[in-house]
Amino acid sequence: GYGNVRSNLSRALSWMAKKYGVKCYIISPDEPDNRSDAESRAYLGQSANTDTAALNNKPSQLFTLSDSAYPAGADVMTFNRRLSLFYGANIIHCSKDAVAPCVESTINRLREEGEIPYYIYGNMFGKGNEALPAAPYVDVFNELIKQADALSIAPDYLFLPCGTGGTLAGLLYGKFLTASSVNIVGISIARDREKASSHVRTALQRLGKERKYTIPDDWIDQHLHIDDRYIAGGYGKYNESILDSIRTVLTTDGIPLDPTYTGKAWWGMQQYLMKHDIKGNTVVFLHTGGLPLFFDFMGHLGINR
Repeated sequence: GYGNVRSNLSRALSWMAKKYGVKCYIISPDEPDNRSDAESRAYLGQSANTDTAALNNKPSQLFTLSDSAYPAGADVMTFNRRLSLFYGANIIHCSKDAVAPCVESTINRLREEGEIPYYIYGNMFGKGNEALPAAPYVDVFNELIKQADALSIAPDYLFLPCGTGGTLAGLLYGKFLTASSVNIVGISIARDREKASSHVRTALQRLGKERKYTIPDDWIDQHLHIDDRYIAGGYGKYNESILDSIRTVLTTDGIPLDPTYTGKAWWGMQQYLMKHDIKGNTVVFLHTGGLPLFFDFMGHLGINR
């Protein structure tokens, strides 16, 4: 598989591999934390007066940074990564611009060792398996509509975080098959709208071919909605407004969100509803999981650890 330290998929893939006795290898691009010294301290729930030397000799109770320090630019150790390691995953580090050759060399090495490697994304460039992560969300859409009917709810809007696009593609395919009128809006958490839309289109096309029921391009043009105005600087980056939204939902509903995916998308949904003056409609937000990420940010949320 492929994913950085925050990847929910890498954690889930590691667990499934462990469950079925399959060796798991995760290609992980080293990405710096890209926060200032003060922000890094806030991330760890520390005061601005925390002594650096003392910290280096006293590992955090919950997670550590590379080299057991916290300099700006250091790659973090998250709960998702800890769980992947707990499940026995082999983490193969590489630079972000060397992912494809790293995938290729890893596959070749495993073959030389007599293994039969399978890269969940397809070829070395991550192409070919776009339908795989989308397919389960066709069933998710059907289940969502079923539950809504049981509660006598008719959703007007369905919002969700949009990363690689698999979730959105599956939901759209479900919408197409059921002729549902719900407006599905993906809040991009990293990619610009053009790139994100391209990935979703590809997934829809491949899913249609596999199921021998292709969605017309004009239908996709009409129903594919991705908003990229709430990326907040890129993947894994966030602002105080996102953190405030997370605190509010946690206090009001007791539901944990995270700044990378669900919290950013929730904040984006709120902004979207205000900008489009959407009132009096039934709105559903799809929480896509990622609970370990919430605990990574407890310090920055002001929760004592």
